[in-house]
Amino acid sequence: HHQRIIRVLGAISSIGQGSSPAGFISTRTSAGGWKSRQRKNALSLSSMLRLGVHTAPELPPTSILLVNPGVAVATKDVFRSRNGPFSQTALFDVAPLDARRLARLLLQRRNDLTAAATIHAPAIREARERVGATDGCLLARMSGSGATVFGLYASAEEAERAGEAILRDRPTWWCWSGAIRS
Repeated sequence: HHQRIIRVLGAISSIGQGSSPAGFISTRTSAGGWKSRQRKNALSLSSMLRLGVHTAPELPPTSILLVNPGVAVATKDVFRSRNGPFSQTALFDVAPLDARRLARLLLQRRNDLTAAATIHAPAIREARERVGATDGCLLARMSGSGATVFGLYASAEEAERAGEAILRDRPTWWCWSGAIRS
């Protein structure tokens, strides 16, 4: 008798701009890991990254790793804990030519909610640090108000290997890697 475990990541994981239709379904595999697929009618990752931007340049071929340390962070709590002004919107008009240049552009920007979310869920810091320490990671950041973090990679192989490395050390965490499509 096999027990099938399914978990849906959406609003609590901050990969869908607070909307569960943009979530993922993860199923526990017989080997004890997680196999994930995007939920039906879910937004593409590129759409999620570009929500709220009226015009955005095409993104270069880039791979992404999403990691959730298995904690929930309430968006309202993150905003209540946040201090100071928000950063100015920093759009870019010219399309970066490759993943490395995209990461350099994004390094000039920040997520103003990271410090507040990390107060509520210290595991976010560890997840971000682990992603950032993986081979080939060009940029590691928290997504939205947390607790999911992401890493950008030049290749799908680098992103997949990074996720596998993280799951070896943290098998209860959720990881998904794939391509960002414009």
